[in-house]
Amino acid sequence: MNLPCIVTALPAESRPFFEHFKLQGRELNGLQLYSCERCLLLQTGVGKLAAASKMAALLQECPDITGVVNIGIAGADAPIGTQLVAGCVEDAGSGKRWFPHLPPLRALPDLKSVVVQTHDKPETQYKNGIAFDMEAAGIFSAARGKLDSSSVQCIKVVSDNHSSLVSAIDKSQVFNWMASCIPVVDIMIDLMADPIRDQVRQVDEFTESAAQKVHFTVTQLHQLHRMTTQHLTLCSSLPTLYGSDAKSILQRLKDELAATPLSYTNPMVKDA
Repeated sequence: MNLPCIVTALPAESRPFFEHFKLQGRELNGLQLYSCERCLLLQTGVGKLAAASKMAALLQECPDITGVVNIGIAGADAPIGTQLVAGCVEDAGSGKRWFPHLPPLRALPDLKSVVVQTHDKPETQYKNGIAFDMEAAGIFSAARGKLDSSSVQCIKVVSDNHSSLVSAIDKSQVFNWMASCIPVVDIMIDLMADPIRDQVRQVDEFTESAAQKVHFTVTQLHQLHRMTTQHLTLCSSLPTLYGSDAKSILQRLKDELAATPLSYTNPMVKDA
């Protein structure tokens, strides 16, 4: 089941995705799980512990899940209905943090990155740059043991703030807020569902970063992009750039690739 998974806490958070993705319920050891050809949806219930246990149970049953997108409501010092993406997820109780490797800015151009801080009960001491929820840390603690930092993401919609408290939230509002996130979730699902597209993203980001540090001509940048793609394919990792100028960097990378044998066997896997 090589599919990404949307993770919500509440039925009201899940309903817009039932309609959009045409999800159907399926039985899997008591989990509230729904599926379609593009993705899964797991509904965990409220709270960090429930979220962690349900996420862990799903990954045990479906270890080939390609990614996780936690989406839900959160309190924040921002206008109601604002969509936020987690650049950091923090467990307020333990202080443990996770840092998602966010998609390129061009993929999510309108989302502000914040710290999503998970509490055991609703928090109302709203602070700039922080969104309060009750599940994200539980989901990340379970999922990051199985998936890399680019494959576990968190999208939150502001449901309460200084002017509109938690007690004012109603189900119809939650439905509308989640529905407004469908375009962003579509992007996340596509990024996680297509490993080739993810490889292109990694190579693009790597070459862009290199070009910010060292001057490359257009031709040299094309060479770097091509050889980086080869390195990622052959070695399952991005290269380390050695050298102080573009010419020496490209030569070292060319030599490294020449010395790397083409193999369809993962060198990290030993014969049983």
